[in-house]
Amino acid sequence: MPEVAVLIVIEILKAIEYAHAKDIVHRDLKPENILADNEGNIFVTDFGLAKIFESNLSLTKQTAQGSILGSPDFMSPEQARGEKTTFLSDLFSVSSIFYFLVTGKRPFTKNSPLATLAAVSEIKYEPPQSANLMLNQTLCKIIEKGLSLDPNKRYASSSEFRQVLENYLIDLGQNLDCFSLKNWIRSTHEITLKTLQSCYKSEIRRKNENWKI
Repeated sequence: MPEVAVLIVIEILKAIEYAHAKDIVHRDLKPENILADNEGNIFVTDFGLAKIFESNLSLTKQTAQGSILGSPDFMSPEQARGEKTTFLSDLFSVSSIFYFLVTGKRPFTKNSPLATLAAVSEIKYEPPQSANLMLNQTLCKIIEKGLSLDPNKRYASSSEFRQVLENYLIDLGQNLDCFSLKNWIRSTHEITLKTLQSCYKSEIRRKNENWKI
């Protein structure tokens, strides 16, 4: 169910939001670095490639110019080109993870690391709705915005990205106090059924509103 993926990404963004508030850019966000426990807590791990910024955003520790560090499957295009990485680079990686969660496919993975880097640099990926026909257009647009080649066309911050996802769930008729990752894990079948019913009612209401217009 895509809505569960949304809940996971919201929790990832909360962790990244905290790191960014401390002027830390992760630079190696990928599924392997996202852990979850039985209570529904999400943990972002492995900050080994993180860059720490001064208040003026200059790096306290520089890597060699033009070097490429990180996992190519989920890195940002600017990182794939060996350019400067920023908070917006992390948001691209989160969007790549989001794509993977809702489609089961790594968006840019090819037969070789070089081919993968080329795909990332040129933003060549199968549209999410083609990879999973069950995805609605709104969710696909949210993912695609996060995967923009131009960093300035992505979400401006992790908090903005998180708010967009929370609003998406609210528009589907979800009560965020009840529909949470922790509650879903505690009562998977019950929450899933209620979520599907709410989404169905929301879709019917939206179609009726469009019909009246």
